Amino acid sequence: MPSRLVILAEEVLFQGGAEAPGRAGFDALARLQLVAFFHRPRRDDGLASVLGEVTDRWRVDPAQLHGVFGRLDDLACVAACGATAVALTELLEPQADLPPKTWVHDDLTAFVDALLEEPDEET
Repeated sequence: MPSRLVILAEEVLFQGGAEAPGRAGFDALARLQLVAFFHRPRRDDGLASVLGEVTDRWRVDPAQLHGVFGRLDDLACVAACGATAVALTELLEPQADLPPKTWVHDDLTAFVDALLEEPDEET
C-alpha cells in the first residue's frame, strides 16, 4: 500500500448509506493504515491551517495527503494546499465545479479501493 495520509470531514462518514449511515465508510477505512478525522468546530480557524498541522505532525508531503470532503470550498482548499481533493458523488451538489485533478468516486468504499490499488512510491 502506498504511504498516504487520508483526512476526512465527519460529514463524509455520516451522510452516506441510508440503511446504515457510516457503516460502509467505517468498514472501508478499517483497511487503511492511517486516517485523520476533521471535526469542524463552531468557529472554523481554517482548513488550510489544519492541513498544515496534519502534514507537519505526521511528516508527510502534502502530495501524499488525500482530503475527502463534501463541501466545494473544502475541496478547493485541499487542492490549493497541494493535496489530492477527493469528492464522493453521493455527497456532490449537481453540476459541482470541482478543482482540477479532483478524484471522484461513488462512495468511500470506492475511494479506499482505488487508494489501495495505487502502486507504492519509492522515495
